[in-house]
This record gives sequence, structure tokens and C-alpha cells, in this order.
Amino acid sequence: MSLASNGERKLAPAENDIQSLLACHCHIGARNCDAGMERYVWNRRSDGVHILHLGRTWEKLMLAARIIVSIENPADVCAVAAGTYGQRAVLKFAHHTGAQSLAGRFTPGTFTNQIQKRFIEPRLLIITNPRMDHQPIWKLRTATSQSLLSAMLTRHSATSMWPSQPTTAASTRSACSTGC
Repeated sequence: MSLASNGERKLAPAENDIQSLLACHCHIGARNCDAGMERYVWNRRSDGVHILHLGRTWEKLMLAARIIVSIENPADVCAVAAGTYGQRAVLKFAHHTGAQSLAGRFTPGTFTNQIQKRFIEPRLLIITNPRMDHQPIWKLRTATSQSLLSAMLTRHSATSMWPSQPTTAASTRSACSTGC
């Protein structure tokens, strides 16, 4: 047995994991579906609600977990939610992991103005909805720190990762997508 197959088996969802996802209704999508989300849709109910593919949802959860675990200091992780549905999740995530949270309205200058009381330089930004949380993404991309932005899989968009803009002329800008 190779090491890769052993690692893949460890990351495979157990029956309990699938039952937990089903109990939390993680497979229930919305009636609207953009082109970017079509690959995550498993089926559509008779009332028009899309059912998400739990296998792909699990893959995205494992990818996000691996990215979060790669950050040594939990205080270098910042979770952001501008929408009302994501605020409680962001606060609980920050409480249980030691990460920083920004729930509610994003204050301009949080990532760029060092004089501000709540100034932070996160190495990883976790957002709940890329459409609502576009300002923190933009501000962190223009900040002087090297940060990795990660948009978690939501009902509105697929997961993508973008490195921030380079801080020096010698750096090269690259953008990558998870391609799942």
C-alpha cells in the first residue's frame, strides 16, 4: 500500500461525517445557481432547490482545513462575514480556534492603516460570501503584507485562492484556482 493511498483513505469521509453534513443541511442549496456552481450541484428537487454534491463539499472542507492548519499562529488567520448568516459562524470559529474575526461591517483601513486601533495583518483571510465580502478581499490585496486569500465554498460561489499582490518589483504575481 502506498503512502498516497493511505493518506487519501484518512481524508475520506466516514459515515459519521456524511451523517453530520446531512443533519446540518449542508447539501441544500438555493433555487438560483450560477455557472460557477453548476459543477457542485448533484440534483434538483421538484420545488427547484438545488442539492449539492456532498463528496465535493467534503473535498472543499478538507482543502480549507489543510490551508488553515498550514498557518502556524492562529492569530494570523482572520475570518470575515458581512452578512447576517455568516456572522455567528465567524465568531464561533474565531473563539474555538484563536483566530481573529470581523463580523458585520468591514471598517476601511483595518488591513492598511497601522494607526487604527483594530489594525491586523492576517496571513489567511477566510470569507463567507465573496459577493458581500469583496471589500476585505480588495483591501488585503492592496495591502503591503503577503497574504493568501481563501474564499470558502458558499452557496453563491466556488472556492478559489488568490495570492495577494506582490510587495516588491522582483516578486511575480500568480493566481491559482483549486480547479475542483
